[in-house]
Amino acid sequence: MKKTLLIILSIIFINITIMLLYPRIASMLKEDVVYIALAGPMNTADGQAMLMGTDLYLDKVNKQGGIDGRKIKLLIYDDKNDKKTAGKIASEIADENKALVVLGHYQSSASIAAGKIYNKKEIPAITGSSTAEAVTFGNNYFSVIPNNRLLAKFMMNYVSRTLKKRSVSIIFANDAYGRSLASGFENTAKNLDIEIRKKWAYDANQNQDAQLKEIINSLNENNEPEMFLLALYSVESAKIVTALKNAEKACSVMTFSGREFFKRLQPGLGSFYCITPYMSGIGNEQAYIFEHEFKEKYEESPTWVSACYYDAAQTAVEAIKKIGIQREGDIRQGRRKIITALAEFYDQSHAIAGVSGYIYFDSGGNVSRPYSVGIYENNKLVPAFSQYQQITDPKGVENIFKKILEGEVIVIDGKYMISAWTVYTDIKVNEISMLGTKDSVYSMDFNLRFRYSGKLDDTSIKFSNSVEPITLGQPVSEEMTDGITTREYRVKADFKNRLDFHGYPFARHLMPVRFRHARLTRDKLIYIPDPDVMRLSVNKSVAEWDMTGISFHSDILTKNSSFGNPKYFDSQLTISYSQFNAEIHIRRKDPFFILKKFSPIIAVLVILYMIYFIRPSGIGIRVLISISALVINTAAHLKNQSDLPVEYMTALEYGFCTAYVFIILCILISILINRLHEQGSGKKLTLLIHAGIIAHPLAVLSVGFLLVRIFR
Repeated sequence: MKKTLLIILSIIFINITIMLLYPRIASMLKEDVVYIALAGPMNTADGQAMLMGTDLYLDKVNKQGGIDGRKIKLLIYDDKNDKKTAGKIASEIADENKALVVLGHYQSSASIAAGKIYNKKEIPAITGSSTAEAVTFGNNYFSVIPNNRLLAKFMMNYVSRTLKKRSVSIIFANDAYGRSLASGFENTAKNLDIEIRKKWAYDANQNQDAQLKEIINSLNENNEPEMFLLALYSVESAKIVTALKNAEKACSVMTFSGREFFKRLQPGLGSFYCITPYMSGIGNEQAYIFEHEFKEKYEESPTWVSACYYDAAQTAVEAIKKIGIQREGDIRQGRRKIITALAEFYDQSHAIAGVSGYIYFDSGGNVSRPYSVGIYENNKLVPAFSQYQQITDPKGVENIFKKILEGEVIVIDGKYMISAWTVYTDIKVNEISMLGTKDSVYSMDFNLRFRYSGKLDDTSIKFSNSVEPITLGQPVSEEMTDGITTREYRVKADFKNRLDFHGYPFARHLMPVRFRHARLTRDKLIYIPDPDVMRLSVNKSVAEWDMTGISFHSDILTKNSSFGNPKYFDSQLTISYSQFNAEIHIRRKDPFFILKKFSPIIAVLVILYMIYFIRPSGIGIRVLISISALVINTAAHLKNQSDLPVEYMTALEYGFCTAYVFIILCILISILINRLHEQGSGKKLTLLIHAGIIAHPLAVLSVGFLLVRIFR
């Protein structure tokens, strides 16, 4: 009886203990994470682009330890680009009470529908794609891309000031996004004295073929505009552009579209303009790093959607870091603090350095900066010849009013934006000679070609890796077509670069040519590889080398300068230049050179092999062979070090070290053979010699295979 009572009391005690400790145990076992939600059309190309950009940034943060040691977990929701579904998802996010902040939605209509719930439940949301003004108006929504108000003004200013067009027609989506953008077009057109020939409201839920036919049939020589402006979503925009181009209308087209748009375009269409908040090749230093990381992870180039949601994720993380990690149960308070933290990014001195530019918000939760302009031609989007960069200090711009009148500077909502050159650049190598392995100097003869719009001092460039300063002379060819200047110069000079000899004599080298403009900083000029001509062929080369290719890319070169101003002498300013890089890849083609360099090592290993064929009593001959091998190997090793004075191990160095190991082994084996012979252990002696005869060449071949596999 007592035993039964004791068991019952023990069970009761254990249960009470578990109940008391359960919350603490559950808390310890619970995954310690910070939740961020992502909502968008996940089964579309644009939805996947949202996810790729967001994942890239959050993975980076998690690998660095997360936020205060807590990992970030992404909660993914598919709204199907449908406003009703978006509303349901917003309610679900609010009810789950997990996510501190929401990224998305993709379309403006979905963001507006979800925003009503986010506002009611005090949930902060950041979009990287919705541009309608109603998205951020009067609620907790923030946008890392400029809204339709700025987009409309920017597009119309570019049409008027840069493209010199005087008439447009507008095709817009019949919803909040399309109507707000069309309204912005009309208001700006009045100020710029641009005629709007016609306007169509396009409804994706109606018969699209009939609407397309009506638009095409209504165009004739009398009412055809110089430019079509499209305020549509990706799928509809792709249909309209395809129809207009197939109808062979003379007018140009300008649109704003995402990844899904390019996916649905018919191949072989003529050229047209695309406005985008981000474009590969012309971004800032953060953009250059982002593009490299994106390509490394996904093996493709990023679209603006991925870039902007990378920025949205970064903005969310920075806001969470700003408020600190919230205790469980304080999520509503944490959300309120994040809304406040986001609003505190209010000017450039309190901004986030994003890949699409500085991120800071006005009182309405919007960013304000220029868009990038691209030209879609030959089935790819490339930067237009003229871009606009925001001016932080208009007083520092000479003759600013004259530049405004000439269209070089535009003013949008009090923000000054200056035109910057995009210079398409190409190098054709004619000859490379005098490759010096000791001083890493090489002579190059090449043609340097520039393509750009407007007037530019293209000769004022500075080669960063030339031995002596280079001055471009007169161009060897020059032409101008439709306002585009093409100039080609001949350059013959010596260049230097620290060559990599780790694989010597299985040598592969990179011989770059790098230059920047001597005066114009990156906000005024950007060099990019010419998308039309990638000249990989080389006419002549060094006799001992094969040219395996040439690659081009641009990056950012930063320097510190006081600009001659005494007040900056103690705290110099950082200035950035666009630097163009041509990298020529070469590989040694003479197999006899490799054989020649390894010949002393091969000779040593062959000589050492002879010890297995000398009579057991010949210890003196074996020692003489080993010493001879050591002398040959050491002399050749010292000669190689004098010919190639590098501080690291090369493939040939590993070969010499291998030979030293074989010499030591052969000395030890010689001593062992002599001892076994003196002891009369004939069976063991025979076994050792036969093993050496087999093992020695196998070991040599194995080491040789490894050297070739690693360094060739």
